[in-house]
Order: sequence, then structure tokens, then C-alpha cells
Amino acid sequence: ALHIIIRGYMHMLSQLAGNQWYEGDVSCSVVRRVALPGICFATEGLLITLQRVLDGLQVDTNRMADEVNRELPFVMTSRLLMAAVRAGMGREKAHRILQEQSKRARATMGATINSLGEHPLVAALAEAADFALDHTEILRTITHTPLWGRAASQVDSFIKGAESSNA
Repeated sequence: ALHIIIRGYMHMLSQLAGNQWYEGDVSCSVVRRVALPGICFATEGLLITLQRVLDGLQVDTNRMADEVNRELPFVMTSRLLMAAVRAGMGREKAHRILQEQSKRARATMGATINSLGEHPLVAALAEAADFALDHTEILRTITHTPLWGRAASQVDSFIKGAESSNA
């Protein structure tokens, strides 16, 4: 709700912009005297709430790993499609197989998947006689393709900058 209050104050201030901001009469100063402290208090409330959320944040790495094991093969279907095409398969045929096997795998998935090698989609694609990639190639495509782009180097750069500014 605090962001709505801040937007309300911003709307009040926007009514002054270009008209009365520097004139100094009562109609201008009243709005500023109410809005500026109100924005500061509301922003402080937002930041305090954010800090409480962050202080209470708990990361369950096991649950995150389970989620990755469940979803990664589905996320990587575009990469699997490209790998199948590079292996000589027609794009339309590879797409059809990936789509059909993805639907089947999603429908038959259990609650827990212990490893990517046992994932229903990986198994179904490996068993599909007309799919261009075997089990090993499917796993290699899924696990050896970085998903995060430049994120790791950007985080490292940010940390170095933060450390140097604190020194």
C-alpha cells in the first residue's frame, strides 16, 4: 500500500511541475510541505519492510536443486532442438518429437526426480527411435550449456566494486 501512497504524492507534485514549483505561493508550498515528508516516510516504510523480508529470507538449496532437476530438461528443449538439427535431423520433425515427448513427460512426472538422467523427458527422448540424439548427447546438451550468460562475471564485478568502495 505504501507504493500507492508514494504514487499519490508524486501525482500531487506533478501538478506543480512547470506551473508553480518556483513561485513560492501558498498553493505551491502546501503541496510540497505535505508531499515531500510523506514520500520520505513512505519510502522509509518500504525499505524497513524490505529489510525485514530479506532478514527472514531462507534459501532451501535442496528444494532449489529439486526444482532445477524437474524443470531443466523442459527449459532446454530449444537447445535440444538445435542439437538435433546439427546432428542432421529435420527441424520440423525434431520439434514435433520434442513437443510430443514433453507433453507425455509432463503428464507422467512424479513429485521427485533424483537425477537428470532419470528425468521422464530425457528417458522418453532417448527411447524415441527417430530422435537424433542418444541419452548421453541429451544429457550433455542439457548439463553443459550455460543458462546464465554473463551473470557470473557481472556479480563478480559488482562484488569487487562494492568491496573497493568499502575499503
